[in-house]
Amino acid sequence: KEYEGQSPEELLTTRVGICGDFANLFQAMCNKAGVKSGYVRGFVFEEGDSKNSRRDRENNAHAWNYFVFGGKKVYVDTTFMAKGQLKVDERVSNLKKSN
Repeated sequence: KEYEGQSPEELLTTRVGICGDFANLFQAMCNKAGVKSGYVRGFVFEEGDSKNSRRDRENNAHAWNYFVFGGKKVYVDTTFMAKGQLKVDERVSNLKKSN
């Protein structure tokens, strides 16, 4: 709760961060390239977590991005998709699978 995050430059130096750090870096890269993008905050749940439990929601806060391509939003999770895979492991999030 007290984590303040890193700038994109700090993340590139430390090479260690949390989802919000990676989402900020992705958005900064999109901005630099002139690509319209956004930062999304939400929750991610693992099997067995209660989506209605305040504790589980607080413990499962997450951040990811989208960019606009062909007039449509394409969602990207630079944390869970960091290994080059196109699926979000076995987690369920409000990152729509169809996107």
